[in-house]
Amino acid sequence: MAEPRQKIISEEKKALLDKLLLEKIPLAGITRVCDVSETWLQDYINRKTCLGLPLIFLCIAT
Repeated sequence: MAEPRQKIISEEKKALLDKLLLEKIPLAGITRVCDVSETWLQDYINRKTCLGLPLIFLCIAT
């Protein structure tokens, strides 16, 4: 495992993440391209949904 690093995720990168999350791209791919950890990304998604912010990709398909 690589040495853990703490870094601040910029607002620009968060905006890119929001756009990528709307596409049918696996989270692992998004984390690789944006250089964020899977744990951080999952926490980011959870925080947004707890705040009631819209994430279209989380809609349940029937």
